[in-house]
Amino acid sequence: MIEEEKDKQDSIESSPVDSHEEPTLETSEKGTKARKSLIWFRNIVVGILVLFLVAFFLYVLIPSPTKTVRNFFYALMNENYPKAYSYIAKDYKKARGSLEKFTFDYDNAVRSGTRTRAIRIIEEKKTTNPKQRVVIVEIDVLYQGNVVTSVGAYLCEKIPNEGWKIVGNVTNEYNKGQAQKLVPQEQ
Repeated sequence: MIEEEKDKQDSIESSPVDSHEEPTLETSEKGTKARKSLIWFRNIVVGILVLFLVAFFLYVLIPSPTKTVRNFFYALMNENYPKAYSYIAKDYKKARGSLEKFTFDYDNAVRSGTRTRAIRIIEEKKTTNPKQRVVIVEIDVLYQGNVVTSVGAYLCEKIPNEGWKIVGNVTNEYNKGQAQKLVPQEQ
């Protein structure tokens, strides 16, 4: 009888008390690898989000000639003439006239049915002056009931304490340069 009890006790000690087994080294390594993979994935996703946010804020905060021209036309499209006028440099304002004249000219155009519908930036070109850039745009304008697309070129300059401003409309010079490219040159 003592032997029977000893056999029972041996069988109790050798059988697991819980229904699940002790983790083996192999299963704990798999769990650790899975956790490390998830941590790496999370870090990559967070890193990408941080880079995206930094790039977005830099884009929004750092002025550029392209943004200046785009904002100028958006202000015109929204009939916010004082805002549009603010993107023009002082010397160019003299050529364009006072804010009142500028507003009157654009307001007359709108009343006669001419409206800017869309603007697409085609290119920003460097000039020989490192503080200047030419921004080439394609503009869709509603003119006499039809949408007309034209190309414009605007010279922008980085002015100290003011940022990028439009200093001139160089569309004619740009168009002449484009036409010259199409004409065969004598050799």
